[in-house]
Amino acid sequence: MAKPLTTEQVGTLAQAAGLRVSTDDLPEVTVRVNAFLVGLAPLDELPLDSVQPIPALPLPDEA
Repeated sequence: MAKPLTTEQVGTLAQAAGLRVSTDDLPEVTVRVNAFLVGLAPLDELPLDSVQPIPALPLPDEA
């Protein structure tokens, strides 16, 4: 697994995404982002080389 993100990196990502994260909340947000990345890491092991990509289209509105 890659090195965990630092609070500075998470703060920069949040700012780039237009999210306001206070300096008091930044350490907790960093822990949660890193935990999320650890949880997603097993997806890197999926053998997707032989899978054809398909577009995911939204469902039509039921009116």
